[in-house]
Amino acid sequence: MSLTSSKRFSAPFLWVYALLTVVPLLAGWGYSLHCSLRPLQGISGQPGTWQRLFAPPSEGGEAWQTLSYTFGLSAISIGMILLFALPLSYAFVFNQRNKGLQGWLFLPLTMPPVVAAFAFLALLSPSGFLSRVAYALGLSAGIDQFPRLVNDALSTGIILTQVFLLTPFFTLAFINQAQQENMPALRRAADALGSRRAQFARRIYAPLLLRRSLPLLLLYAVYLFGTYEIPLLLGRSSPRVVTVYITEQMQRFDLSNIPLGHAMAVLYTALVAVLLVFLLSRRAGQIRET
Repeated sequence: MSLTSSKRFSAPFLWVYALLTVVPLLAGWGYSLHCSLRPLQGISGQPGTWQRLFAPPSEGGEAWQTLSYTFGLSAISIGMILLFALPLSYAFVFNQRNKGLQGWLFLPLTMPPVVAAFAFLALLSPSGFLSRVAYALGLSAGIDQFPRLVNDALSTGIILTQVFLLTPFFTLAFINQAQQENMPALRRAADALGSRRAQFARRIYAPLLLRRSLPLLLLYAVYLFGTYEIPLLLGRSSPRVVTVYITEQMQRFDLSNIPLGHAMAVLYTALVAVLLVFLLSRRAGQIRET
């Protein structure tokens, strides 16, 4: 089959895929935009939806607090995932004795996020497993003395759960990318030139893998930006991540809060769309350069 025939054959399927994915998304976004704009002028002199959403925190506005908290949580989680995944992948790539342990990386990948959230809740809560072990060993005088690791101000439980779930995935992705880049041959060349192993890992291994995996990192940053189950179970009531905020506003009995949820959904979708367009344009530019 020629290249022209292949393009003609695949074109209808691309249009069908676009109709099944893009059209429902745009329809939902348009509906949320309509719901958020209806009370734009406010009711009986009250401020409109977007005014309420972007009001200062002292006046009840939660947009900037929610977005900054969600973005910071995602950035910290991605940073800690890379902090563990890069050294682990380096150890698996260059140490043959660790090959037998590589299969254990698939175990966390079989666990759904909601199951992992419940597991870490049972592990880290003040009445959980670690608290009981600390009490049995005399390290803690009771529940009140055990440090709060879930529903805490630092979001410790959320970050640990996300690191537990995604570190194995990124480790496997880095291992595969290192094999494609023939990292053992690059390290032998660096050794021949007198480079130390730490220099190779810091200046060649990590930067090369991060550059090659940048689209994947950005996509999973978007994924973490939109997680729901883990922050719902392990996070505080305030501040909340974007998805929890949207769901709470839309499920409240106060009908005046429903447009706030739609407005935040519109804002969240627009931010993700801008990020994805930026990602795809950068990726297309890199492909054209190569």
